[in-house]
Amino acid sequence: GDLPVVAIGGIEPSRVDEVVGAGAAGVAVLRGVWDVPAPEDAVRDYISALAHASGSVG
Repeated sequence: GDLPVVAIGGIEPSRVDEVVGAGAAGVAVLRGVWDVPAPEDAVRDYISALAHASGSVG
């Protein structure tokens, strides 16, 4: 069967739409939430970007 592809490596919220558009089912991030002053906000940004890219949000 088909396996979902999850992209990882230097992905910022602003690029999630492009990554999903290229066929990724999702993104995995480390530094994008680990090395920032407000990790909670960063996680929200990624969730919002992924929801938008997948068509879940306007």
